[in-house]
Amino acid sequence: MGIFVLFFKWRISTALAMISSTGTDDKSTVLGMWMVSIAGELWFALMWMLDQLPKMQPVRRTVFVSALDESMLPAMDVFVTTADTEKEPPLVTVNTILSILAADYPAEKLTCYVSDDSGALLTHDAVAEAARFAGLWVPFCRKHAVEPRNPEAYFSPGASNGGVKARRGDYKGRAWPELARDRRRVRREYEELRLRIDALQAEDLRWRQRSTTSLADGSCWRRGTAEDHAGAVELVLDTPGSTPQLGVSTTVGGVSNLLDLSSVDVRVPALVYMCREKRRGRVHHGKAGAMNALLRASAVLSNAPFIVNLDCDHYVNNSQALRAGVCHMLDGEGSDVAFVQFP
Repeated sequence: MGIFVLFFKWRISTALAMISSTGTDDKSTVLGMWMVSIAGELWFALMWMLDQLPKMQPVRRTVFVSALDESMLPAMDVFVTTADTEKEPPLVTVNTILSILAADYPAEKLTCYVSDDSGALLTHDAVAEAARFAGLWVPFCRKHAVEPRNPEAYFSPGASNGGVKARRGDYKGRAWPELARDRRRVRREYEELRLRIDALQAEDLRWRQRSTTSLADGSCWRRGTAEDHAGAVELVLDTPGSTPQLGVSTTVGGVSNLLDLSSVDVRVPALVYMCREKRRGRVHHGKAGAMNALLRASAVLSNAPFIVNLDCDHYVNNSQALRAGVCHMLDGEGSDVAFVQFP
């Protein structure tokens, strides 16, 4: 602060000295120019001070997720938007969906909506593949409490949490050998999922020549183009019941299963695929229009009081993130909170 005072004192004294040394006719012009210059510098100095004041005493909020009771958690809708299969590969979207479905949140209160603004069959089939793999991935995450719950990040060589190369002290599951065995099996299934999605991408050119495709409800959807196609809403995974559903053991009736899920809740949250109608010559408002369509669809299907918006390449890197966000909304001052950017 003292530096600013000395600087402006020097500036004003210099301006007065120059004005006094100039001719009578030039004094008004020089005075006006120096006044404008000093006023601008004072304004920028004030803006800098206002910007620094919050940083001197920042507000740090701490959430206590353990204080949340299961009955207190509200229903929540998570929106995932994608618009271009070339710029936003379907495998990235699939991993984001899986990280949402595997989040530590009551399955019956969580619904994931995927908006495909390009109307691509590739995205639709990739979402269907994600739904099938979620039946294995979600119970695996619950059984061993792995982090992060994005398969691509979890199985990557640099993964530090939950991997076989991690220290045993970092593992929070029941048995380290069981984790290693289950991890190998789930990773093998994930590699097969990647191969299937790669095959879908390779055949996308041939699929573009199709005029129709059948959805799960038996209706027929004309694909069209990214800017001209019909709308469609498909309930890929239905909302599970409120009663936990335990899985089965490794061997049932002589048939070997991939994982022992006899003590794990195998319910998977609901998953909805949506493609809004788009026609040439009409303004679609980009992502804002897609969000509006998602709001209308979710109001009919789940109508959750809270909404989380994610891009298709922004996965949930912490399984407790949804609970932590709810803490801000359910706080004693939550009645004055309408929007939270978290974390």
